[in-house]
Amino acid sequence: MYIAHGNWINFAEFRKRKPIYISLVRDPLDRIVHNYYDQRTLKKLVLSRSIYAGFPQKTNDWYKQTFSECVRSGSPECRYIQYAIMDPVNDFRRQSLFFCGNHEDCL
Repeated sequence: MYIAHGNWINFAEFRKRKPIYISLVRDPLDRIVHNYYDQRTLKKLVLSRSIYAGFPQKTNDWYKQTFSECVRSGSPECRYIQYAIMDPVNDFRRQSLFFCGNHEDCL
C-alpha cells in the first residue's frame, strides 16, 4: 500500500499493471485555505527561524495574515490566474494534476 499525494499515471504507457486507485479529492477552495493556514502555524515559524536562522524569514505579520486579507491584498500566493501556465508561487494548488497526470500538457 502506498499512501501519498500523487498525480495520475498512465501505467499502460509503461507496460505495467494498473494499480487499484482510491482517490479522495477535497474541494479545491477548502484545500487551498487549509494549505494557506498550514504554512502559517506557530510550529512552522519556530522551525523556520531555528533551522534557517541565517536565511531571510517571513515576518510575524505574514504568519498572522488571514486568508481573506491575503486575497484582498492581491498577494501572489493568494491569486488565481485563469489559464496561467506557471503559478506565481510554487505550491499545490493545481488540482488538475490529480486527474491528468505528469504529462507536459497537464502542467
